[in-house]
Amino acid sequence: MEEQNKLIQKYDVKNLTRWRSWKNRVSGLMLFGGIFFVLGIALIVIGWYSQSTGGSGGGFSGLGLYIIIIGLLLRLIGWMGKRFVMRLEPELEPFVHALKDEDADIRIEAARALREIKNAEAVEPLIQALKDEDQPVRRQASRALSTIREPALGPLIQALKNKNNVIRKEAAQTLRMIGDPRAVGPLNEALADKDENVRKAAKLALRKIKEKK
Repeated sequence: MEEQNKLIQKYDVKNLTRWRSWKNRVSGLMLFGGIFFVLGIALIVIGWYSQSTGGSGGGFSGLGLYIIIIGLLLRLIGWMGKRFVMRLEPELEPFVHALKDEDADIRIEAARALREIKNAEAVEPLIQALKDEDQPVRRQASRALSTIREPALGPLIQALKNKNNVIRKEAAQTLRMIGDPRAVGPLNEALADKDENVRKAAKLALRKIKEKK
C-alpha cells in the first residue's frame, strides 16, 4: 500500500486505486457466478438421480435451476462490469516512466501495475527493467512479462541475445514461467552462453517446458 501511495502521489495516477477496486469486484462477480452455475448443475443432477431411483428429487432440481439463473445473472453483470473497468484503465505512460524512478519501491509498484494492465506496449520497457539493480524490481518485471505472455514471447526470445547478461538470465527465467514450446530452440542455444547464470536459467526453463508436454 505504501508503494502504491508513493506511485500515485508522484505520477498522479489517481484512478489506479479505483480501477483496481472495480477490477477486483468484477473478478469476484465472475468467480461467484461460475460457482453458482456449477452448484446449480450439481443440484439438478442430484435431483434427476434421486427421481430416477424412485426418490423425490424435484426440490433439488428446482433449487438448482434457480441457482443457475443467479449464477448467469452474476456472470452477465460481471461481463458488463468488465466493459466499465476497461474505460477506467489507467494510461500506460506514467507507469513506463515510473520504471526508471530513483525509488525502488515506485519501480516495483509500476511493474506490478503493468502486470495487471497487461498492455503489449509495455513489453519493451519491462524487458529493460529486467536489468534493474534491485532484484524485487526485476522479479515484478518478469512476472508482468509472463502475464502479458504472447506479445512478450518474441521480444523475450530476442532478449536471450542481449549484451547485458542480467537481461539474458531474467529473459530465460521469464520464458520458463510462460512455458511456451516455441522458446525451446533459443533456450537450447542459451545453454552455450558465456555466463553461468544464463546457462542455469536456460536449463531450468527447458526442463519446465518439457514437463508441461
